[in-house]
Amino acid sequence: MGRPKSCGGEDLHFSLRSLCGRPWLFETIHNPLTYQPGTLAKITRPQGNRPISRPRLFARLDGLRRMSVVWITGSPGSGKTTLTSSYLGERGLRHLWLQLDADDADVANVFYYLGLALRQATGRADASLPALTPEFRPGLARFARRCAETLAAALGPPAVLVLDNVEQLPADAALHDVIRELAAALPAGWNILVLSRTEPAAAYARLRLNEQLAVLDGAELNLTAEEGQALVSVREGTTPDGGHAAPAGSTTRRVDRLLQQTHGWFAGFTLLLGEEGDAELLPTSGKTQQLLFDYFASELFERFDPDVQKALLCTSPLPTMTAAEAQRMSGDVGIGAVLAGLHRRNCFVVQRGHG
Repeated sequence: MGRPKSCGGEDLHFSLRSLCGRPWLFETIHNPLTYQPGTLAKITRPQGNRPISRPRLFARLDGLRRMSVVWITGSPGSGKTTLTSSYLGERGLRHLWLQLDADDADVANVFYYLGLALRQATGRADASLPALTPEFRPGLARFARRCAETLAAALGPPAVLVLDNVEQLPADAALHDVIRELAAALPAGWNILVLSRTEPAAAYARLRLNEQLAVLDGAELNLTAEEGQALVSVREGTTPDGGHAAPAGSTTRRVDRLLQQTHGWFAGFTLLLGEEGDAELLPTSGKTQQLLFDYFASELFERFDPDVQKALLCTSPLPTMTAAEAQRMSGDVGIGAVLAGLHRRNCFVVQRGHG
């Protein structure tokens, strides 16, 4: 996997490693004759062909169901979506799923798709939410609470609202205020699961202080040896002739090697497992390096703004560095802030020290 990369101030280092009103408020937001439930990926729970059961984390989520909001944070590929989808499937929980993107900075978009998700979950063409038209925007908090009442009436507890990719929205997006109001208004037995690369913004301070929001961080998502072995079994199963894929001792050695290479990073483990086959895959092999390079290029680098791309390219020769060193290498006085932002977004930049 290579060594971590870092950047920071003179004493501060970073390391690159690895969402019911009165009846007159309601209106149909989509033609029930043209809308086909399950056709929109945005409102459909992702389901792999081979679900991954993680009893350790499932038990952890069970214990957090008393919280209004559970915020699952971690780096790209840490398994946030896979964990949540598998948990909902195994526990058989009714749910609404929204996969967010930059367009959802307009909170009206969120209410629109949430209405579609409600219709899909209930199987009722008449299930809908009030449309957030301009005259209701000044009273957004009240509007969100009415929507919470509608959700609870249409889909009784226990139920879960999942908001995936929340990091796609800016810290000052109106959706953060909506999530806070929904959390306060939804009844016991309802939970909001937020999946994000970043930790909760300042808008959630009250929920955290009142112990209504819990954070499940990326370190807890890292695979253990037992989970690694279970993942190998699920992914490979049996041989085509119906026999066992590999002896237990061989599987244990494989899992240990992959965990050492990936530090338990879910995507890395899965990628290398898929490429390894029966052969020994060394962390320095050209095939491994190219596979990981392609993942980081497509899932991270290509999605960054030009200034972030420049910062990473200029500092890539060194595994660790101070902010001053990064500035000298890039000629950019703001590079320390750029790398600090990557750290806050869990983009494989890790801060070392204080400053």
